[in-house]
Amino acid sequence: MRTVEPAPRVTDRTSLSAADGHDSVVVGRYEAIPLPVPGKPRRPRPADRAVVVLSDGTRVHIEPVDAPASVRKASERRRHDSRAVQVRGRVHVVMPSQGAGLLAPCVVDAVVEAAGRGEPS
Repeated sequence: MRTVEPAPRVTDRTSLSAADGHDSVVVGRYEAIPLPVPGKPRRPRPADRAVVVLSDGTRVHIEPVDAPASVRKASERRRHDSRAVQVRGRVHVVMPSQGAGLLAPCVVDAVVEAAGRGEPS
């Protein structure tokens, strides 16, 4: 019988680097943010994207910013904003993008859960 290895847990930049390109569980604090843009925005933007803030302050985007899935559901943002979460998905140290993107980490095919609960959003 074959055993299934548990997904690596990402809690800081070191474990993020080790998990690059692999299915993992990103553990930290959920933070709703506006779409990052260069320069200073002229008007306020909705905080409809999200990052997971790791224990060392590293911010991991939930989905690449140019992907439609980066816009998080309002119910998810209300449920998790400023709370501990775990996000299951494939981790990238540099987010993949279709055009100009951020040189920032992200998790793709993300499933957000309250930390320790195992309840997907």
